[in-house]
Amino acid sequence: MQAKLKKCDGCHEDKVIWKKHGKERFCQACWAKHPEKSLKPLKAKAPIKSKSSKQEKLEKLYGILRIAFLTNNPFCKAKLTGCQLNASDVHHMAGRGRYLLDDSLFLPVCRVCHNQIEENPLMAKAMGFSVSRDETRTQENEED
Repeated sequence: MQAKLKKCDGCHEDKVIWKKHGKERFCQACWAKHPEKSLKPLKAKAPIKSKSSKQEKLEKLYGILRIAFLTNNPFCKAKLTGCQLNASDVHHMAGRGRYLLDDSLFLPVCRVCHNQIEENPLMAKAMGFSVSRDETRTQENEED
């Protein structure tokens, strides 16, 4: 079954109508050149969440655990050059990843000491402020 030929408002020839725009009718070739084609509204995509719901729950638990830990450990344990004495940060000795809620690997530090520990990982490991994740996994496997 063939479509009926109608007059195109773009080229004024009898052709198969591809698109209607208001009261105007266009064949495929004319519609491809039509300025309104580029003004077609794009479908809005939902933004990607910055954190999964699982990660949001973990961070909420961490916030509670962090406050309790700093309440029980109010002083900086690093005592590096420029130390402010009062702990304001929790340093994760084995990183945050899978050890986010493991308070046995927390270290209460002030902001100045925390910056020094993060900027100098070799010094931090030598002084015992950071541990290798490999060492932590080995200890976990030995306990099992």
